[in-house]
Amino acid sequence: IDQALLDATINKVRGRADVHMPAITETNVDKLREIVRHERRVELAYEGIRLWDIFRWQIADKVLVGKIWGAPYPNAAKYSSSKEIDPTGKCRWYVGKRSFRAPQDYIWPVPLSEQNINPNLRED
Repeated sequence: IDQALLDATINKVRGRADVHMPAITETNVDKLREIVRHERRVELAYEGIRLWDIFRWQIADKVLVGKIWGAPYPNAAKYSSSKEIDPTGKCRWYVGKRSFRAPQDYIWPVPLSEQNINPNLRED
């Protein structure tokens, strides 16, 4: 990746008047990937796209694992009776544990609606 390609793609979007973002000059592919992934995480956080990025980039087995904690709620009765203690000390209650198993959790069945429109699967 060179600066000309960045200017023709990513920086073209970032340079729009309504965006006001500085140009990217990083041409190292690994560092650039991290920059783009971070921006997508921040910019698209509440648009329902992050999960699909995680699946497409196949990083779910790294980021969708671990304990799940609820919102901080000091002096909550449920928190005080929990066997799990919030390591941050913010009095969050323990919800459960999330695990994502690679590679099987990346593979989903083909939806029946898609199977039905495939002429090679019809029993006419």
